[in-house]
Amino acid sequence: MILLLLGVLVATTGAGGTDSAWVDSMVGAVLAAKDRERDIEGTKYAPYLGQLEIVRGTVRRNDDFATYAAMNRFMDMLIQHGHGISPDLADWLLDYCIAVTPPKFHDLSRHMRRV
Repeated sequence: MILLLLGVLVATTGAGGTDSAWVDSMVGAVLAAKDRERDIEGTKYAPYLGQLEIVRGTVRRNDDFATYAAMNRFMDMLIQHGHGISPDLADWLLDYCIAVTPPKFHDLSRHMRRV
């Protein structure tokens, strides 16, 4: 399952791009997880997508401090498996998030168990 999701993300996100390409990649990952979990109404994943929109806004404003805070809030949501998402998918999203998010935007000391 994880390899299938990763394949979808590589095919849809590509490489390179703007400074916010990593945010787009995370949105793609959340949408892939949503589809995998068949969350048709999007109720489980809407808070995650909303948080990523906050992140996108902070990146556009070049506000590193706010981006750091918003990304760590997103990661905390995943660690808590909030809003009823599958623990396996939440863990996969967190691993993916750690891999694609620039290190300056997440607190490795808080998320070290995942690295």
